[in-house]
Amino acid sequence: MKGSTDPVEAHLRGLDDAAVLRVVSVEASDYTPEALALARDEIARRGLSLPTAEEHLARFPSDAIGVDGFCGGCREQTEPGPLRALYGVGFFTRMFGGRDRCHVCRSSVYSRWFCLGVLPYIVPLPVLRLGVYRLLPKEPGFLEGRVGRRLRRAAT
Repeated sequence: MKGSTDPVEAHLRGLDDAAVLRVVSVEASDYTPEALALARDEIARRGLSLPTAEEHLARFPSDAIGVDGFCGGCREQTEPGPLRALYGVGFFTRMFGGRDRCHVCRSSVYSRWFCLGVLPYIVPLPVLRLGVYRLLPKEPGFLEGRVGRRLRRAAT
C-alpha cells in the first residue's frame, strides 16, 4: 500500500463505512483496479467484511437505483415535475447550478430560471426562478432528453 500522502487513499480514509463498501460492491466499474485495491485495503483495515452488491443493497436500500435513474434518497426528496424547455423570441428557460452531487445516482441540484436574452448562451439574464430540480448527468446544454425531478418545497 502506498504512503498516506496518496490522495486516493486519503479520500477513502475520509469516507464512512457505507461509502467505502459502496465503492467496491456497487460502484466497482467506476474505479481503476488500483483504487479498488486501496478500497479493499481500507475495508480490511477497518475490520469490515466485503459484501456482494446484493448484500450491500439489502443493507443500504437507499443506494438502489430505480428505473428512473435516481436512488432512493433522491427520490424521497423530490417529486415528478415538468422539465420541458421553453424558448421564444427574447425569452427561454435555462438551468443553472450543479451543486450537491449525489454519490449514489450522481444527480445534481439545478435551479430552473426564466431568462431574457437574444440567444440562450449569449448573456442570459435570469429574471425568475421557476423551481429547483435534481438532474441526472447528461450532455450539458439543452433540457431535451434530461431526466429530472423537482425538489419538494421543504428540501429547497
